[in-house]
Amino acid sequence: IHRTTMTMTRTTLSFLFCLVLQTWQWSHAFLPAPQQRGGERTNTAVPRGSSTALQIQKSKNNNKSSVRWVGNFKPSIQKLSDIPKAKKHVLKLTTITDGDGTASSGSNTTTTKILEKKRYESLQHVLTKALLWKLFQEDYPDIQIEMDIGDPDYLPDVVSTTTNNTILFWGESGRMSLAKAVALAERYPTTHVVHLRWGMRLDDYVPDYAPALLKVPRTGRYTFGALPNKEVWDFFHQSEDEDGVITVQIEKGDVEWLELEDYVK
Repeated sequence: IHRTTMTMTRTTLSFLFCLVLQTWQWSHAFLPAPQQRGGERTNTAVPRGSSTALQIQKSKNNNKSSVRWVGNFKPSIQKLSDIPKAKKHVLKLTTITDGDGTASSGSNTTTTKILEKKRYESLQHVLTKALLWKLFQEDYPDIQIEMDIGDPDYLPDVVSTTTNNTILFWGESGRMSLAKAVALAERYPTTHVVHLRWGMRLDDYVPDYAPALLKVPRTGRYTFGALPNKEVWDFFHQSEDEDGVITVQIEKGDVEWLELEDYVK
């Protein structure tokens, strides 16, 4: 019995040894060749000054990779319509006017304004504010964009005040709720309120506001404006120099206007 047990033990150990050896051979049969795993590495560096190195450096300079951009390279912004809605952007705007309120020859006055597009704010909304600023510079020389005047609920897109904080002008660009329109008319009965929309005609939005506004007693003007035939950025000319200054080019004749008191159903 003892001899039989010893024989079976030897047989089992021999079988296990062969199994382990065979498993080790199979696992190494699928590994890369030794020279690929442990051999010397091939030097793939591009010699400095070579044409290939110059091409690589030029490619890096042109594409300007960004770790915050999803994709291989961050696309450059060549025109205003390229600015993504989800990103902030700073616009350097300028207007050139003479005594007649136009950009023709003569004694010209240049005004510059830095305007920031917030994340997820539409570019059209930002540019329409700039259009209001340009259109009413002659009427209200102290006109400002998004200046806090202390209203408990609203920040004006464009506003002009006197030295004693009397509100002369309040401009709204783009969509505005009827409740806000009525509130502005009631709170500032002597203020000239202007509502400017792009991409539509006066008939497309004025009937939604005029009936309710006509019920508000006021002495100040309430003006509607519309830009139906052009994209907003068609009124902006971007310089090609490094400063990237954008000139606002619009006149009152480019806009369709309607005074609230002239509205007819």
